Amino acid sequence: MGVGVATSVGKNIKDWAGMDGILGLGFRELNSATPWKMATLMYWLEIEKQTPTEDVFTVDFNIKAGARTPTIEIGKIDRSKAAGNLGHVPVNNSTGFWTVDNIAFEVNGVAINHTQSMIFDTGGSGEVTVDLPVAEEYYAQVDSHKTSNTTFSVKCDAALPDLKLYLGNSTASYPGSILKAGYCDGVLVGSGAHNVGAMFFQSHYVVFKYDEPAILYAPFAD
Repeated sequence: MGVGVATSVGKNIKDWAGMDGILGLGFRELNSATPWKMATLMYWLEIEKQTPTEDVFTVDFNIKAGARTPTIEIGKIDRSKAAGNLGHVPVNNSTGFWTVDNIAFEVNGVAINHTQSMIFDTGGSGEVTVDLPVAEEYYAQVDSHKTSNTTFSVKCDAALPDLKLYLGNSTASYPGSILKAGYCDGVLVGSGAHNVGAMFFQSHYVVFKYDEPAILYAPFAD
């Protein structure tokens, strides 16, 4: 199995305390090893089926007080970590990313008239990046104002509503309590970068199923 050695590192990674590198858990289409392709971890999991039991890896980045140490586990699903049944949504991996298409949104019981694709990237930033119409309709529910073409600020004491996502056969939600940064800027950004961000993994137990491919998810069990 090949292990990539970086020739240059971005400042956001270099300055991130405790950061050792990027695992690279996208599909083999993203393999950028040179001068020739190498068999990466995802190649051994996806093609060679070198997993202990199930063709999955799971992500537990629970941030609740007293929660477990964050883990990525290969080969099995620990259903005790999920509250209720796991939702199931097909993945479009044509670009090499774990992409879910046709995601719909709702805030305060009102459907947002817009659907889009989003990437499930465990290395995503602290922002939830959506198309601008989604962000505008969300922030219309609270006292807010635009600080740029894509970002919004809210009152520091504002209680933000949850943002519901319709994914496959079930729904997921970003709790409003995590959609505001400490400096009173909303972390829901209308940039069109289409990434569920670290916030999704900090509030949901997520299963990456690469034999279908699909994503399974549920809020963390208490």
